[in-house]
Amino acid sequence: MAINSALVGEIVSQNAFFAFRDALTPVAGAFASDFGGEIGRRGQVVDVPVFNGYSAGTYAGNYVTNASNDVGVVTVTVNKHQYKTVSLTDLEVTNNGESATRLESFGRKLGDALALAVYQDILSVVTAANYGTATGFTGTSTGFDSDDVVDIKTVCDAADMPRSGRNLILSDAYYNALLKDTSVKNAQNYGTTEGIQAGVIPNLAGFQVWQTNAIPSNSENLVGLACVDTAIACAMRYLVPQNGHKYSMAESLTDSETGITLGMREWYDEGLGTKYLAVECNYGYSVAQAAGLKRILSA
Repeated sequence: MAINSALVGEIVSQNAFFAFRDALTPVAGAFASDFGGEIGRRGQVVDVPVFNGYSAGTYAGNYVTNASNDVGVVTVTVNKHQYKTVSLTDLEVTNNGESATRLESFGRKLGDALALAVYQDILSVVTAANYGTATGFTGTSTGFDSDDVVDIKTVCDAADMPRSGRNLILSDAYYNALLKDTSVKNAQNYGTTEGIQAGVIPNLAGFQVWQTNAIPSNSENLVGLACVDTAIACAMRYLVPQNGHKYSMAESLTDSETGITLGMREWYDEGLGTKYLAVECNYGYSVAQAAGLKRILSA
């Protein structure tokens, strides 16, 4: 028994969205972002709020002396557009059988591929020209451990990077090296069994730790970054098809917590007997505050 053809696009797109959202969660968590929002267009300008930090002073007889607005904005142009289109023939849909497992896997791979392209593009701004000196750590993943993370913390401290909301984003090799550290994998040392059981390091040395395979070298041997959310500003909007389109489905899926938005377009070519599904992301990014980020290099 074949899957109802009307469900094929829904199964693929839903699973593509879940994978896309999960892969881009560090972007929403580690950087200043304005995702979702009102329906937009390519080239739309979005003002992303960025907190400039707070300083206190001695009371001078009233509460308005030296009052300041510590919330600034970084203007981000939504001018980036990544997409991936896949196709399913009538025969492929018919042969999928009762189980939707293959379609679910197909969708997740689709979402992962799109998220990888978006994430790598955003991290292309992490260069010496934009953020200055690195953390001081330079080395391969072999032997990278919690002591190195503390050294990275020390450099961030010396640079007066805010202590709250710090993030450590690491490539797979460096993240997995930390999982071998007895300070992390041994529950009696780390405090939970998440490292050894789930392969997850939630927090370490004051950082929320993220793993990704999306870090580009940027021709500077980049393998990770330590940052707060003021370092990079990102925006994302749903790209609306023009009036009069003939897509059988054109809509967006948005995560209620992060605002991460995936656009989808589906259409059928009767001559080819083929259904097409395109997933897309309409976004933009900008360097915000250079002091909010330190690069981690392999050499």
